[in-house]
Amino acid sequence: MALEQVRVVFGGDFHPFAQAQRTHLRILRRLIQDHSVVLALECLFVEDQEYVDLFVKDQLSEDEFLQKINWEQKWGFPWSHYRPLFEFAKKNGVSLMALNQPVDARTGITLHSRDQWAAEALHQAMIEEPEKLYYVIYGDLHVAGNHLPQALKKLVKSEPKMETATLYLNSESIYFALAQAGKENEVEVVQFNDREFCILSSPPWVKWHSYLMYLEENFDVDLEFDDLDDDE
Repeated sequence: MALEQVRVVFGGDFHPFAQAQRTHLRILRRLIQDHSVVLALECLFVEDQEYVDLFVKDQLSEDEFLQKINWEQKWGFPWSHYRPLFEFAKKNGVSLMALNQPVDARTGITLHSRDQWAAEALHQAMIEEPEKLYYVIYGDLHVAGNHLPQALKKLVKSEPKMETATLYLNSESIYFALAQAGKENEVEVVQFNDREFCILSSPPWVKWHSYLMYLEENFDVDLEFDDLDDDE
């Protein structure tokens, strides 16, 4: 099933890897040619929707926006990775929807509650604007079939024609299965069925290196040189 035929696209996001966000940007550029799109983002919290709207309308500068939504504390992953998505939305009149809920701790229990909450928010938006295509960029784990997609499916069970698609990114198991067959450099998209796909935009070690770099840049940033000397 082509993405143009669905109402919701769930796109997996590996937050510290810029190529993940760029992959979705490339897909969005094609989708807006035939659809009115709402871009729903995990990196935005619902309590900040008013600032998101103001930023899209150019009524807040970038610095003011990041300060108002407290990007560094609430999200913390590089803004430079996500900026192109925001610029794309502003340039093309794409609505931005905040789809995250603050929690005290990220556990298995809160994972489920966040999935449920996001599904309910999406469902309500779909009722209010049924003509839109919703492109959801959320963490890899959340877009797995038994998480956010399943939660939404239960809410729209009265709408049997409501179709969704899921795009996974750079699965390690799929990459190494292809590598065993000597095809890791030949395949860009693996289709599981008419609704689930995996896009392979980089080898697994490049993805995980981005995470290690993120950790290195964001942990112990306040460590004094005297503290480093003690480890010698």
